[in-house]
Amino acid sequence: MKLELSHDTLAKAIYDKASREDKMLIKKQNFINRRYKYYIASRVLLDRKDLNRVIPHLHKLTLDQEVLSFVRKSENYANRRQFLIGGTAFLVSLTLLIFGIQAVGTFYELQVNIKNKKAVGIRLEKTKKQRAIAENKAQRLLDGTAGAMSQEDLQNINVVKQMIIKYDTLGREQTIIIEQRDLAQSATLSDLAATALEQNDKAYALQLASKAWELNPDNTQSLEILEKVNKQKAIAFSDFSSNKQADLVQESQKKTGKLEEQDLEAIFSKENEVGQNHALGIKRSVTSKKVSLRATAPSAAIKIPDLYKVIQQNKPKTPILQAVKESLKPERLDRKLDCFLAQRDVDRWLPVEENKTWSLFVKYASDGKLYLQIILNTREAEGVLPNFTQLKFSSSSVVKVVRLSTKSNLKEENIYIVELNEADKDWLKDTRILGFSFTIEELGSNKYEVFERAFFLDKKVQNQLITMGKCLL
Repeated sequence: MKLELSHDTLAKAIYDKASREDKMLIKKQNFINRRYKYYIASRVLLDRKDLNRVIPHLHKLTLDQEVLSFVRKSENYANRRQFLIGGTAFLVSLTLLIFGIQAVGTFYELQVNIKNKKAVGIRLEKTKKQRAIAENKAQRLLDGTAGAMSQEDLQNINVVKQMIIKYDTLGREQTIIIEQRDLAQSATLSDLAATALEQNDKAYALQLASKAWELNPDNTQSLEILEKVNKQKAIAFSDFSSNKQADLVQESQKKTGKLEEQDLEAIFSKENEVGQNHALGIKRSVTSKKVSLRATAPSAAIKIPDLYKVIQQNKPKTPILQAVKESLKPERLDRKLDCFLAQRDVDRWLPVEENKTWSLFVKYASDGKLYLQIILNTREAEGVLPNFTQLKFSSSSVVKVVRLSTKSNLKEENIYIVELNEADKDWLKDTRILGFSFTIEELGSNKYEVFERAFFLDKKVQNQLITMGKCLL
């Protein structure tokens, strides 16, 4: 007991004699040791506040290597955390600054746009007033009610411009009126032709159907009637080209006569019950009205706007039939356009049928020749092609047989040339090909059975072939 008291007394005496700084270092070291033990138990590092307390005195303390590593690890973690917080704050500040600059710029642009809109509005109102004045003067000039117009008005570019606009607008309106009239009259004439054909009046049916076709070449009812009257059994009348159809119509009209303009005026007269109310009177009246049609006084033509009359009063009129004939000449513009568009498909393989084993294609070349090609898609398909000798074209009513041959100077394999004579070419020009089939020398072999059938063309390929045939053959 006396020894312990002496030891404690000695320790206290030594502690009392220690300097104030030594006492502080002892407290710091004890604090770090306690926190290290706590870290071992809970994995909690020193925070920035604790580090600020011990870092300045760390070089004066006697610490184990593990404790010193603990302090350094805490310092690194605190530095990284402080850097992340500072970087985030900087990015937020930068973003707010950018938004602020954009807001200022937007506000400035808004003010400028408001000023510009006001200026544009003022100019627009001024332009509207000038245009209204010019339109009024142009209308008075065209109507002939302007009186004594000044030379300045006649040379005013705005007045002249409005005159041209009004002229063009009325021209388009008149064109639309004529087109709509032709379509309506074509439908009525084809109905009358059908009734005349039912009553065995073929001559009058042909006259009506021909005129209906002239007004609207796409009138299917008139095409069917023309086919029946002309007895075109070998090939459908609608399958002929428009030139061929026109030739057949004109040949028929030479035999039976044709409707004149006064006939049309009589048919579509308001006094004509057949033309105006064919739903009630067409079935029973077409024959009885046939003689009186020519005697009926023609009614007034379609009403034309007064302004357009002034413009067109000295323009020569082209008869409808003559205009149709001119449009059907070989050099007509739509024929040139068709051939121009057909150039895109020349020398281009068009698909007929494709599967995993082989693919079949057809094309017109720029030299006017027709080719077929079979491409083998797998190695296993090699050797399955038979010896094709003939090709059979199929239309709606006729099967045409032509020869097939191969040329050794062709670089591509499995390409066949369709041998066409002049008669074959003429037939292809006016015929829609629906499909074709092959003639095979070695019949009965199972490996050739896939080719012993007809290959049908889709509508798009049919149209491409008949268009190219008309232009190339």
